[in-house]
Amino acid sequence: MCCRGAARPHALSERRSRIMAPSIVSIREALHHLVRRAPGPSSLSPACVRERECLKRAHRIAEEHLADPFFSTSDAAAYLFMSRMHLNRSLRKLTGQSTHQFILEKRLECARRVLLKQSIPVTAVAARVGFRSSSHFSKAFRVRDGATPAAYRRANPYSGSPINWPGRA
Repeated sequence: MCCRGAARPHALSERRSRIMAPSIVSIREALHHLVRRAPGPSSLSPACVRERECLKRAHRIAEEHLADPFFSTSDAAAYLFMSRMHLNRSLRKLTGQSTHQFILEKRLECARRVLLKQSIPVTAVAARVGFRSSSHFSKAFRVRDGATPAAYRRANPYSGSPINWPGRA
């Protein structure tokens, strides 16, 4: 039996929810206000700074081991003191590329520079930038740039090599 003045259990929870509702709403509004004023690039969180430092180190390590045809994603992860999967997740988050794609892009970037500045054979360019075979190099280059390495070199005739400079005999 229940007295008239005693609170019923479900009525007590209703009162608590009515009392707490405004405070939850105000907390939610404060959080939305903070999110709208999220920190910009000038004030990065420590985690974001660590990720950017990791990306810088990944760039440096990829460039240092560019000529090594046996340099793999596992090697890159070992140099960065992290697991292969963690490196892959981090690079994909920061660059949108997998570790393999990241290394391949670095190699192709260097190959473009070498093709324009030096007049060495395409097979030598492939070996210099770490490709095991010139056919794999040509295929990757064609997929990325839409032209073979030789066609890319012909399309840019005024490269830095002394042979192609205008006015040189």
